[in-house]
Amino acid sequence: MVVEVTFSETAITEIAIVSQAETAGLGDAALERVKDQILEGQTLAADVVSGATISSQAMLAAVEAAGLE
Repeated sequence: MVVEVTFSETAITEIAIVSQAETAGLGDAALERVKDQILEGQTLAADVVSGATISSQAMLAAVEAAGLE
């Protein structure tokens, strides 16, 4: 999974999913849900989506990695 994360000085302002290979209707929906939770809460302490735990964790890891760059 590849994401582009945009930051302001104080917040995560945008997360763009550049590429992913998740199952249509489940994994991709989970990615959007986790992305929304991160943006709304401004935290990586987002809930993983039941049935798509690995996809959810992959999104959290990708956003965290982007923040370290």
